[in-house]
Amino acid sequence: MTDMKLNDLFEKVFVINLPFKIDRRAKLEKHLAEVGIVDTGTLVWERAICGDWTPAPSWWGGGNGAWGCLMSHVRIAQDAVHDSLASYCVLEDDVVFHPNASFILERFAKELPADWGQIYLGGQHLHREPDTISPWVQRPFNVNRTHAFGLSKRTIPKFLQHILHAPDYFNPVVGVNGNVRYESNFHHIDHQLGKAHERRDWNVYSPTWWIAGQEEGNSNISGKVNQRLWWHWRDKGHLLPFLYLDSSTTADVRESARPYLHCGYNTYDNSHVDVALTRKPNDDELREFLYTIAGEAVERWRLPGFEIPPGNEDLLSRIKGMWEPGVHPVNLETLETLADYPFNGRCGGLPELR
Repeated sequence: MTDMKLNDLFEKVFVINLPFKIDRRAKLEKHLAEVGIVDTGTLVWERAICGDWTPAPSWWGGGNGAWGCLMSHVRIAQDAVHDSLASYCVLEDDVVFHPNASFILERFAKELPADWGQIYLGGQHLHREPDTISPWVQRPFNVNRTHAFGLSKRTIPKFLQHILHAPDYFNPVVGVNGNVRYESNFHHIDHQLGKAHERRDWNVYSPTWWIAGQEEGNSNISGKVNQRLWWHWRDKGHLLPFLYLDSSTTADVRESARPYLHCGYNTYDNSHVDVALTRKPNDDELREFLYTIAGEAVERWRLPGFEIPPGNEDLLSRIKGMWEPGVHPVNLETLETLADYPFNGRCGGLPELR
């Protein structure tokens, strides 16, 4: 088999994009052409619904950005039904694909069960680790995020009915007199879809490693500035070795290592030192820190790391004694190869790797 494109698996591929986000479209068009995951000439660029221009009704509690997202996905699904599409894939304009996406997609499609109703190419696994179906295919329990998924013809009507089921967007509140009133919750479309996944309303599958992540930048939904995230299941990170920097690490090595390491979200400016390590944590706190950092690292498709704070030189020996996958100094000659998991056989690895 040759490496696949999304066009080989789905009849049509849509991209949701706000028309005034010209820079996002240009950036994504360039990226998709470079990675080769889709025939860019066949893409359907769908005008996203702007929630600030078409505000949500009063009962909606998720904000205007989330309302626009919901309505954008509704419109694509409705058009797909009326156009009798056998299947479609929808991408949001903050999607990013791994360089080996076509390779993984090909092997995933080869083992994909014929009863699939929804395919997630990227997302965030919630609450429980996915079930393994085959070396390349897993069945998620609950997937959050909507930046890259596909639907089969038989699932689209169910999908529409479910995401528009208004009662799910309210929470019952029992008063002191026993009366019940309903208040809007903060559910977005992905939260609503998670309910269907958990109930097995239709068959959901995904690759064992995500091929699509969310690119860094401003979110149309939350308005926050996000880092690039892949959202792999966090426990995968607990198979990765830690890399460390210390007082002997030169400035050029520190800077060159930065794109490959995740040392925490609470580091000092221009440093790899996480605040938690300066507080001289006990063993339980240190172990919890390591598992957290490793889980966050694999979500970002990076390697877990740390810098030894001045005055805490015993930290290295303590971590080496409690982190089984290993603890090593940063080495620029091997860093890129080490970060190329699972294709280098680490972090569980994958079969049939080239």
